[in-house]
Amino acid sequence: MGNRSKLDWIVRIGDPDDFRTGPSVQFDDEGPWVQMLGFGWANIDTQSISVRPRKGQILGREPFEHATAQWSMAIHLLGLGLGWNDIRLGLQRWREEGYVLGAHSILDFLWVNFAEDIEALEIYFGVMPRQEVIEALQRIRSGKNANAIVIKPAASLQREYEIRRDNWLGRRGHSAKSVADLLLHGNDPLHLEEHCSKSFVEEGWDLMGSQMRKNCGGLVSIVTPYYKGWAHRLAMFNDQFKAPNGEFGEVEIDVYVPGIGSLGKFVWNAQTDRWWRTSRASMRYRQEEDAHLWGHRH
Repeated sequence: MGNRSKLDWIVRIGDPDDFRTGPSVQFDDEGPWVQMLGFGWANIDTQSISVRPRKGQILGREPFEHATAQWSMAIHLLGLGLGWNDIRLGLQRWREEGYVLGAHSILDFLWVNFAEDIEALEIYFGVMPRQEVIEALQRIRSGKNANAIVIKPAASLQREYEIRRDNWLGRRGHSAKSVADLLLHGNDPLHLEEHCSKSFVEEGWDLMGSQMRKNCGGLVSIVTPYYKGWAHRLAMFNDQFKAPNGEFGEVEIDVYVPGIGSLGKFVWNAQTDRWWRTSRASMRYRQEEDAHLWGHRH
C-alpha cells in the first residue's frame, strides 16, 4: 500500500459484572478499581495498544472513573507483576534511567499508556507512605499472614515530593482533567490505597480450588479460582517448589485465573523473596531482573 492507513477503533473493556464469579468474588471489589485489570494483564506484551478517555469524557464523574481504573491497573502491574515492594523507589529509579524503554515489558506498556504522566504515580507514593499497599506487598513477600513492618520515608523526602506535587499541579492550573492531575489532587482522591491493598492479599489463607500442574517441559502452572490474593497464594506454594537444598532452581510458574486468563510466566528472585513476571523474550532476562530489583531496597 502506498498510503499508510490509520485504524481508529473503539475498544470496550468488559464489565467485571459479566465474570462467572462476579467482581465481589473475583476481586473482592467492584467498580472502576477492577475494570481494567484484565485488560492490563492481557496486553502487557502488546506495546502498540493504549487506552485513553475520549475528549468528550472530561466533564462530570467520568474522568475520575477513567483515572481510577488506569492507576489501579498500574499499581497492580507494578506491585504484583514486576514484584516491586517499594513502588515509589522503583519509579524513582526508572525516572533516573530516563524512563528507558526495553527494561521490562510492563514498564514499556505503562509508558505507552501514561508517558510522562507516570511520574505522578511516583509522587503519589512519595507524598504519603501508602502504608496499606506497602504492608500488603510485604505480606506477599513473607509468604505469611503476619503484619509487616513498614519503614516510613524520611520527612525531608516526603516534603520534597510535596513540593513536586504542588509544582506539578501549579503548571496545569486549576482545571484538573488529566489522569495524573486527578491522582494528585488531595491525599488519595481516587481511594486507590484501600482498594488495591485489599485485593492483593488472601486474608483467609484459602487454597481451596487452587491447583498446581506440571507439563512435560517443566513449566509449572498454578490455576487459582479467583484474582484476589493470587500472588499471596503463589507464595504459599513456595515450599513445594524448593529442591532438597532449599534452593528454587530454574522454576518457572504460569499463573492462570479463570475469567481473566494467563497472567504470564513468573520466576523467583532469592534476593528479594518475590515472584516476578518475565516476558517471552528470554534474551532480555537480565535486563528484566534489574528492573525487578529497582523496586527493592538492598
